[in-house]
Amino acid sequence: MMVPIFRLVFILIIVMTLALTLQPGTTRAETPKVVASIKPLHGIVAALLHDIAKPGLIVTGTASHHGFRLTPSKARLLARATLVVWLGASGEPALAKAIGTLRHAKQTIAVLDLPGLQRLRRRDAIPGMHEHGNHHDHHATDDASRSWDSHIWLDPDNVIYIAEALTPRLIKLYPSQKDRLTANLAHFKRRMQILDQQIAAQLKPVRQVPFAVLHDAYQYFEHHYGLRNVSALLRVPGAPGSLRRINAFKKALRRSKVVCMFVEPQFSDRLARNIIAGSPIRIAVLDPLGATQPAGPDLPFEILRKLAANIRACLWPPP
Repeated sequence: MMVPIFRLVFILIIVMTLALTLQPGTTRAETPKVVASIKPLHGIVAALLHDIAKPGLIVTGTASHHGFRLTPSKARLLARATLVVWLGASGEPALAKAIGTLRHAKQTIAVLDLPGLQRLRRRDAIPGMHEHGNHHDHHATDDASRSWDSHIWLDPDNVIYIAEALTPRLIKLYPSQKDRLTANLAHFKRRMQILDQQIAAQLKPVRQVPFAVLHDAYQYFEHHYGLRNVSALLRVPGAPGSLRRINAFKKALRRSKVVCMFVEPQFSDRLARNIIAGSPIRIAVLDPLGATQPAGPDLPFEILRKLAANIRACLWPPP
């Protein structure tokens, strides 16, 4: 009699597991309908889909969208998605070919191409080498599309705008969840607006304190909060800087009496330490992609919160 009992228990376990897997509200065995390319965009989508569904993520862990290589498993995730949210070809060239093979253009939202998004031009030179400005554009289609700085999620206004733009597309995917999606958007906007006010107050005492960055990723944050970044060495993190650029960078640091230089957690700070050797300049870490933080609905807030905290800590008190 013992064998039939064990068999019965085993069969019940299998039946219960299948039942849980096939439940309408269960996402464990489901392929995500919505997939986002990078953690900041994934965080926005995850917040909007709270209590509805879990989006998929392409660039995971500490990987950067600047040099990401698409694996077969991630390619399958893209192909099976109903909607893909990404920066666009100029911001994520490594994904452009794969996304270009999707069956319908309507399956994708290229966030950098959203009309009304506040975009800034990439800064092609170290500030101080020669004059250049921050150019704004509110129109999404022009011949210079490849020149946009892709770190748009570092401006709270852009984060809110992206969430507002994504919500109607998500409602089409989940029409029965319209009220929930609308409520999630309202909650997301309130959280971001409160955080924006808190960060503005937090950074007000250090707005005129000069600093520099190794990787030029922060101009949206700088512009929004009026910070004084006087120099940036690299446009692509981890790339070797030319001797000419390094020398110009050093001169800019001395000329502007920089207090702090910021590096990123994924990359060695050896170059930064060699550059500031013998100077009183401090080194601190900024994580613009949330590389060291868990993916999820809180990430868009945590990225901004930790940027502000680390900038304030390194710049205050000024010498």
